[in-house]
Amino acid sequence: MNRKKPKILIVDDENLIIDLLVNLLKDDYKTVIAKSGEQALKRLNSGAILPDLVLLDIVMPEMNGFEVCRHLKGNDRTCDIPVIFLTAKNDQKTIVRVFEKGAADYVSKPFNPYELLARVKTHLERKKLLKEIKREKEYTDNILKSMGESLIVITLEGMIEFANEKTLKLLGYQLNELLGKEYTIVIPEALQGERNWVEEAINKGDINSIEKTFLTKNGQEIPVLLTGSLMNDYTEESKLIVCVAQNISERKASEKLEKEMMLKMLSVSKLATLGEVSTGVAHEINQPLTYINSLIQSMKIDIKDKKESSLMDHEEDLDIAYAQIKRITRIINHLKMFGRKDDSIFTTIRIEDVLSNTLLLMEKRVALKNIKLVRRVGHDLPELYGNEQQLEQVLINLLQNAMDSFEESTNNAIIEIVIKQDGSGNFVEISFSDNGSGMDNEIVDRIYEPFFTTKEVGKGTGVGLSIVYGIIRDHRGDIKCESRLGKGTTFLITLPAKN
Repeated sequence: MNRKKPKILIVDDENLIIDLLVNLLKDDYKTVIAKSGEQALKRLNSGAILPDLVLLDIVMPEMNGFEVCRHLKGNDRTCDIPVIFLTAKNDQKTIVRVFEKGAADYVSKPFNPYELLARVKTHLERKKLLKEIKREKEYTDNILKSMGESLIVITLEGMIEFANEKTLKLLGYQLNELLGKEYTIVIPEALQGERNWVEEAINKGDINSIEKTFLTKNGQEIPVLLTGSLMNDYTEESKLIVCVAQNISERKASEKLEKEMMLKMLSVSKLATLGEVSTGVAHEINQPLTYINSLIQSMKIDIKDKKESSLMDHEEDLDIAYAQIKRITRIINHLKMFGRKDDSIFTTIRIEDVLSNTLLLMEKRVALKNIKLVRRVGHDLPELYGNEQQLEQVLINLLQNAMDSFEESTNNAIIEIVIKQDGSGNFVEISFSDNGSGMDNEIVDRIYEPFFTTKEVGKGTGVGLSIVYGIIRDHRGDIKCESRLGKGTTFLITLPAKN
């Protein structure tokens, strides 16, 4: 296959020079001749030719080479064609003017054939390289334009170096309004949170999927998922941070709606829980009230009979009664707190306290069903960051499910609750185990589905475990279930420690 020869336009009014150039170039190049500046421009403007390079004489009648070059460089179609001037003048003024007119190079007459060929080859290769660079730039620009995510490039000093069209459209800026500005115009310090992502990118070399907030030109806040990495700039001497941001507004709105739905379901579940624990709470309160009532009746008789010595004998009974009143008060206060409207505020909590509050409501009910409750709580457990009421609902739901797994006449029913920290000390593990009826794998696969239940009509809503799953997920934890039909069930919850 024959290689297509590059096309060279020779513009000169001397036939001798034209013949020399044609003979010199004919083996490797296709030559086109124009004997004046006007003829060259006419052929170029008509579209008859489009050379890869122009050899242009300076001194010609009517229109000199400088004027021809000016026209070439002023035309979008011909401005990238390299021009090499041929001149008998090699004074400094002429040479400076050559380059001022936009020429790529010059060759002095009389010219050395080898020098001319070398210069022609060099500038054709340079033109080819520039064309490839331009093509690659257009290709890169098209990729950036078609990106579904925002892209911002900043310097290590925090100045914006580049932003793609997606970013500009999202934020409402023109490119010149962002270039050279501090990145805080896009992510203000007040919205950055605890993690300084620029320092993190510099120190680690990259940042992976951290949530940040963009601020648009009109002040709207847009949640984004930010990923970034370090790269060298075109000089290979400086580093830049390339950041890709995905708009997660829809996801956040969906999460908000999901959380609102979960809170509503949680409120419904709490009402059901309060109804279910009422029997146990009634027994829990009734026993001390009976004791206190008997003591009061006895003291009334002693007061009526004016038996002072007998009244003194009731001092120990009064201490017991006072302790019972404090327990009743604690139960009632906790019922009031448990029953109030839910919120999603996270604070520092201790899982031991959550379990104690759970058993304050549920322990008596477990005992009334003749179920043995075993607790094993580790020492020096790390604190958690979460919502105490929500986690209490988790423990109550799991305890309720464990109780419901036993038939009415089950003997040796046992529920075991174990809380410990894992080997790394970074997580707290909570396991609920029972030796009840268990479940097959098909049911285990569906237990977290909303409104799925295996209980009889009127004995369950099917929202308990879906709420448990949602709460644990919101606490960045994990929940697993292992069950064997006829053998029992174990739920294992893993929650991250606060630190």
